[in-house]
Amino acid sequence: MNPIPQIKLKPKKDRPLQLRHPWVFSGALTANPSILPGSLVDFVNDKGNFLARGYYNPNPSLAGRVLSWQKEEIDRPFLKQRIIKAQELRKFLGLTSGDSFRLISSEADGLPGLIVEKFASCLVVQVLSAGMNQLLPAIAEILMELYPDSLIIERSEDAMRKKEGLTQSVSRVISGELISFPIEIVENGLKFLTDPMDGQKTGFYLDQRVNRQIIRQYAKGKRVLDCFSYTGGFSVNAAVAGAQSITAVDQSEWALNRLEEHCNLNGIKNTDSLIDGICGDAFQILRDMQTSNEKFDLIIMDPPKFIKNRSQVDRGSRGYKDVNRLALQMLNPGGILATFSCSAHMTADLFQKVIFGAATDALADAHILQYLNQAPDHPILMTVPESYYLNGLLLRKT
Repeated sequence: MNPIPQIKLKPKKDRPLQLRHPWVFSGALTANPSILPGSLVDFVNDKGNFLARGYYNPNPSLAGRVLSWQKEEIDRPFLKQRIIKAQELRKFLGLTSGDSFRLISSEADGLPGLIVEKFASCLVVQVLSAGMNQLLPAIAEILMELYPDSLIIERSEDAMRKKEGLTQSVSRVISGELISFPIEIVENGLKFLTDPMDGQKTGFYLDQRVNRQIIRQYAKGKRVLDCFSYTGGFSVNAAVAGAQSITAVDQSEWALNRLEEHCNLNGIKNTDSLIDGICGDAFQILRDMQTSNEKFDLIIMDPPKFIKNRSQVDRGSRGYKDVNRLALQMLNPGGILATFSCSAHMTADLFQKVIFGAATDALADAHILQYLNQAPDHPILMTVPESYYLNGLLLRKT
């Protein structure tokens, strides 16, 4: 075995690694060695003392990701142990007997750059880094061993891949016989369809599972607005709970058509009169509704990621403030607003301040009923605050 290269950090730049945060930025390094992207390296401090073992990529500013805090082999047994550990957490959470869940969640499961989600008998693998891309053949073998009857596909799409020097989009079968899509899955007793080869991300947003069930508690008899509805996970939950009417807003006509399929799949009657799907720009539609003095009893605001890097925090915060101001203005007294941000750079504290600003501008008072976040199969590792990326507030307008 060839010796593992050492990459030295500048004096006083090793503090994050000392605190077991698994990222190393290029600015912390004494030099950026020209080695193959994704190569295994040891990170050492300015005195040459071992800090961590991980992989390195000279291309992006996030140059290093830690796999282990020990000098151990990063081989098939190591990877299998990490995957089984992730599997055991989902078993502890009571999810492995269920239909669909996230099996591996990148840094939070000690496998940075790797996401694996289970949809019924299909495993969807997403690879976001050059280092993990090199480990993918071994990971695929382990998944085939642990889930021998599953179709395993790779669906890798993310702007980070371009920075890592990878092909920006990959959609392929790794193992198993290709089945007809979409796949039917069950979440909280409801049926949904997902197409891992064609839908957004890996096919379905499992991170909102718990929050979709919470919405059921407040929807009966209510006039509901589901903004950025995608394929209607919140809308379907509101419908089965007995909502009076639902307005679903999304820019994708395909997603709204899939919402109608979901209603039919769950035996929701009179879909045409119950759910009004509006396709278009949500910001403009909300402004038009506010101008027309539209009112709702329950509003779900689940927008896409407005903040993709630190430089976008101010601009993205204005976007979150704008849509929530409009929502609070359209909410009836006593009405409920469930609002979310999936931007990792939007901290929980900042998100609450942004919604406070929206309420102030809307001349609205509201109580926080509950803090919401991602489902527990998207774990939050204490040493990696970035793994806490889905912030939510459940508010009641006074």
